[in-house]
Amino acid sequence: LDGAEALLREALEGRQETLGDKHPATLTSINNLGTLLKAKGDLDGAEALLREALEGRQETLGDKHPATLTSINNLGTLLKAKGDLDG
Repeated sequence: LDGAEALLREALEGRQETLGDKHPATLTSINNLGTLLKAKGDLDGAEALLREALEGRQETLGDKHPATLTSINNLGTLLKAKGDLDG
């Protein structure tokens, strides 16, 4: 997973530089990195990224956009894994 993490971080940096922090593609990269960190067991790091992706998607795409709903789901499954059932 370390090789994947390096690539996802590279993609995120490139998207931030070329597209900006709130572009949907950048937010997808943030989400993808968050899900990878979850898979690696870094639940706190994953939570920060998944919350960032969710907030950005809510601001730019709205609450009912499919990507926003994916972020809600991803954050919910992470919180469940952490035992935080209240959110």
